[in-house]
Amino acid sequence: MTSIHEQLVHDTAQQYGVPDAVAAELLARSRPCVHLLQFDELSPAQRETARPAARTGGLPSFPDDADWSASGRSSAPPRASKFPRPSESS
Repeated sequence: MTSIHEQLVHDTAQQYGVPDAVAAELLARSRPCVHLLQFDELSPAQRETARPAARTGGLPSFPDDADWSASGRSSAPPRASKFPRPSESS
């Protein structure tokens, strides 16, 4: 996730004549977002710290020994890898 760069918002607002109170309101209501890129679109420096992912939906990708007690579950859910893939099911 990317955090919002507050100074950039204020500087851009000032550049375009947007009142500081409006920029402050925008910041107060803003939330972090996810920006998805193809791995090959990253610079070499960005690739060093990138954490590529290629999944949507499904069970969380937690380690087998993750503590699920905080989620209210009495035991860990089945691992996603135990579900058959569409090509494996008949």
